[in-house]
Amino acid sequence: PSFNFTDRMYTDKIKRTWNEQTGKTEDEVQYGFYNVYNYNLSVSANTKLYGTYKLILPDKNGKKEQKAMVRHVMTPSIGFSYAPDFGALRYGFFDTYVKTGADGQPQVVTYSPYENGCYGTVSRGKVGNVSMDLSNNVEMKVRSDKDSTGYRKISLIDELGASLSYNMAAKSRPWS
Repeated sequence: PSFNFTDRMYTDKIKRTWNEQTGKTEDEVQYGFYNVYNYNLSVSANTKLYGTYKLILPDKNGKKEQKAMVRHVMTPSIGFSYAPDFGALRYGFFDTYVKTGADGQPQVVTYSPYENGCYGTVSRGKVGNVSMDLSNNVEMKVRSDKDSTGYRKISLIDELGASLSYNMAAKSRPWS
């Protein structure tokens, strides 16, 4: 399990308003102490599963002899991560103002008062990911008179994997 906490401390922020006379946004710097933080939680687990197979064939004299050894290593893993939506207005890390659009209709614009800060701001959107991964390796050892151990190692499949992720908090396209 893990818990990550990031804290950004600023001494100023931007208050943005819409000026009806000029038709432009105006920024006012407000000084003070502003704490912008975010966190996320995650937990994951994995293991390794080993399988072996002995390849036994008859030699020239008809006597059964081990010719090769095949090893399959599977590494399944599963994980879960969560982060709340720090873009929600209740956290205060984003603000809104109303401007008049080109068509004369009012539009609500969301912005971050800390977007120009040297450490940036928090990301928007809730995250609730469940992820699964499966990795495979297949190796073979064959008899070899050229090797000092008597066997030569050959990699048949090196890192064949698949992963799947589902974001429970996403409203569209939750699969990855």
